[in-house]
This record gives sequence, structure tokens and C-alpha cells, in this order.
Amino acid sequence: MADIWDVGLLLLGGCMVAVSVNLFLAPAPIPDGTMLSLGMIAQHLFGLPLGTAMLLLRIPGLFFGFRYLGRWPFLLRTGFTALVVTFAIDLSAGRFALVSANPILNALYGGALSGLGMGLISAAAAIPGAPVCTRAFCSWLLVGR
Repeated sequence: MADIWDVGLLLLGGCMVAVSVNLFLAPAPIPDGTMLSLGMIAQHLFGLPLGTAMLLLRIPGLFFGFRYLGRWPFLLRTGFTALVVTFAIDLSAGRFALVSANPILNALYGGALSGLGMGLISAAAAIPGAPVCTRAFCSWLLVGR
């Protein structure tokens, strides 16, 4: 029963992050300082869809996280979350209009919705984004090479 609950949290959290990106942050354009920033740059340079660019940028973090943070349980939960966020961002791209012309409101609403989604993802024992690389690198330094 706990696994079904966790999958629901991962789905809901991933969809909340995607709606936050496509409704508030990407149209403004306001990067949130994580994979979204790098994804927006890759989208601009290479013409990739935003979600796909973010997924490609997460692959090294997933590799290091698999190696240093918990093997298969980590990879299944965090990889599933990365796929949910990717597909939700790509499928909902262009379906929302910019809510406000005020960038401060977009940043506040986008940050709140994205933070709530990432909190749900973290509650289901997955890592929502860029902290994967940081945690894996710190584990590598502290535990050993």
C-alpha cells in the first residue's frame, strides 16, 4: 500500500512541477536555478523540447546517484520522477498562457507550486532534480572513491 501511495505522490509532484514550469516559469522566462536553467539554455541552443533537454541533463546525476546513493531503489524512484516531469513538461508545453506580465508574481507562484511538487517528490523518497549530483558527489567524497 505504501508503494501505491509513493507512486501517487511522485505523479502528483511531477505534474505540479511541470505545471509550474509551463504556466509560470518558462513563459516568463524565469529559470529556477536547477535543471530548468540548463534545460532552457539547451532548448535555445539545440532546439530540443524543454523536458527532453532536462532529462538528458539529468542522466549523469542518475548515474552517480545509482552508484553512490542507493542503487535500484534510488534509480527506480528518481528515474520514474524524471520521466514523469519530462513527459508532463513536454506534453503540456504551449497549452498555458502567461498568467501575469509581472515577473515577480510569476516567480512567486511558480516557486510555490514547484516547491510543493518537489516536497511531494521528496516525501516519496525520491530526489527531484539537481540535488542528485550534489548528494552523490558528497557521498563520493565522504565515503570514499
